[in-house]
Parts: sequence; C-alpha cells; structure tokens
Amino acid sequence: MSVLSEWYERAKDFAECQSNPWVVEADRHELDPLLLYSIALTESRTRWSDGWVRPCPYCLRVGSKAYRPSTKAEAVRLLREGVASGERITDVGVMQINGVVHGWRVQGDLIRLLDVRENIRVGAEILAEAVRSTSSLVTGLGRYHSWTARLAEPYGDVALRRYLLLKDQTKGGLWPQCNQFAQRN
Repeated sequence: MSVLSEWYERAKDFAECQSNPWVVEADRHELDPLLLYSIALTESRTRWSDGWVRPCPYCLRVGSKAYRPSTKAEAVRLLREGVASGERITDVGVMQINGVVHGWRVQGDLIRLLDVRENIRVGAEILAEAVRSTSSLVTGLGRYHSWTARLAEPYGDVALRRYLLLKDQTKGGLWPQCNQFAQRN
C-alpha cells in the first residue's frame, strides 16, 4: 500500500487530498507528507496574521537579502530584478530551492519555482535523494539543506524534531482539512 493510499484511508474528503501537492509529491517519492511539510516549515515558516505558522510560498533570497513577498507578482518582480542585476538566487519558494545548485531541475527558469506545486515537486525530489543517500534520517534530512556534515546535522535535528511534533499533533493522520497546512504556536 502506498503512502498516498494510507492517507486516503484516513481522509474525510478524498478529492481534496487527491489534488493536495504535499500528499501527491510525497507519495511519488515514497516520503511521508508530514516529513515533506516539515522541511517546508523548517525552510520558510512564517507567522501569518491569523496567528498560524505556515510555510511562505514566495520567500526568496536574492544575493544577501531575504524577502517574504505577499504576492506571486511581487516575488516574480524581485526574482527578475535579482537575475537582471546578476545577483545569486540562492533560495526560492515554499521549499526554498537553491537556484544555483538546483536551477537545472526547472531548466534554469527560476520563475517556475514560484509555482507552489512545482516548488513542492522539486523539493520532494531533492528530499528523496538526500534521505536515500544515507542510512541516517537526521543526516538525510540535513542534506536537504547542505551536504556539509557540520551544517547538515543540526538542520536534520531541527527538521526531525519538527516532523515528530507534527506527527504527534496530527496523530499520524491528516490535518483537520487536508489543504490547511498550519500549526498553531
């Protein structure tokens, strides 16, 4: 039984979960959707005006500056300006995809990474490769961030703790609404 099938069994609204990019991409790469979501929270978590903490879909790091645009249009503008001025685009979108290292995954078109579904697809691909590269889950999670051990291990520890917390909060199942990916702090 696939990860997706297990989640569908618990879902109250099958159609909603069937189109959920966290669930779909996690299943494609044989990952737990909560693990994938935990990486997004580790990378781009933001406290929103409603008091919930969720990943930020349009976060960017252009050169040495971090941005949290509220709209896709604003993120596209910032990204284009950064590229035009020759800045390094190191982190893009909800999964904070490194444009320098992983831009090839979108044929160099970093604007594509501002599409949340595409960003989650690429992030799931990177995470699956990282996790499968080692027998240690902490190291694998850390390699999503960096393959340098001194950077990977602390990141992996944080990501694993966040995952275990989410798993406990959701009792290993779905969020109350499949498309509402939030955690109250």
